[in-house]
Amino acid sequence: MTIIKFDQKISGKYSKVDRQIDILIEGNIAGFVLKIIVDCKYFSKNIDVKEVESFCSMVEDVDAHQGVLITKKGFSPAAINRAYYGNQKVELDIINFDEIKQFQGLVAFPYVDNYTVVLPAPFGWVIDIKDKINGIASLYQRGLTLKQAQKKKEWMYLEFWKLDDDRDFTIDNLIEIQNKGIQEIDASAIFEYKDGLSRIDNYQTKIRIAYVKSYPCIEVTGFIKFENFIFFAVLFTPVELLERNLRKLNYMLSVCKPATLTFDNSLLLQQSHNNTGSIPKKIPKQAREISAFFSLVMDETFEKLPIELTPTTIRCFRKGCFGIISSSMDLDNNEIHWKCSECVNSGTITGL
Repeated sequence: MTIIKFDQKISGKYSKVDRQIDILIEGNIAGFVLKIIVDCKYFSKNIDVKEVESFCSMVEDVDAHQGVLITKKGFSPAAINRAYYGNQKVELDIINFDEIKQFQGLVAFPYVDNYTVVLPAPFGWVIDIKDKINGIASLYQRGLTLKQAQKKKEWMYLEFWKLDDDRDFTIDNLIEIQNKGIQEIDASAIFEYKDGLSRIDNYQTKIRIAYVKSYPCIEVTGFIKFENFIFFAVLFTPVELLERNLRKLNYMLSVCKPATLTFDNSLLLQQSHNNTGSIPKKIPKQAREISAFFSLVMDETFEKLPIELTPTTIRCFRKGCFGIISSSMDLDNNEIHWKCSECVNSGTITGL
């Protein structure tokens, strides 16, 4: 259970005086006992490093795990660096008032074929399904581009390993295959292993840390074995930020939920047939971008929880169609039903 309180006072652990907190969030989130404080600054100019340092001190003084600083204008580069690269035990995020609407639903729906996961972004990061390298989606610090995050050597990518009929295939089997590939690059690579956090649904998790000389930073991979696939997230991090970013990876392994996409993709395949002259053996790369569509459907449906098909603000993804998507939530079966108002596109998102 998570409790949100406004205009609170907390006695400082070090200062021994009452500290004024605009918003206090306390609870157990995905197995983590968290205390988060939010401070709102209505300044007419960009916040500088001094204000961020003052907020950092308050977060530590009230013994919070995370802090969010929101401002009307923005932040200086020094303020941003101070927030993101300070004490690893305390995580800070900074948001501009004008940007808040963009971060109401930091949830993605990356998928391969009909297999998907419902994945909220870790604290202070975003999930990007368009700009990606290696996997089906990238994650990095909000406010950066993927290239900027790679330059800072701090980003992730997501991928699936489909089990097909081999349900006995394990995380260790996949690690063995991946390790051989890494050792072809560097025979002296060193591997460390950690058990992932226990999940309520008892799905197995595991973390591998790889030290590879030719890599510019440490590679850390988190694995979850679901019924039909193994989901894994590959994190690249500087050694000095390893502890903090391991918390982000563990958070993802704890809250990530498997789901099944059920929709009629015959129109998509027919369109590909018309464009290329033959039906491809695999769904075209562009199809992955439809995951953005499903993410929006899920966000709006979860927000309103309509029992009957209700129009959303989402347009159909079919080329040339300008219909509006309606959706409904089947709480008994944990399913989302959706349908276009103009064409025959419709489907069901199951396994939520």
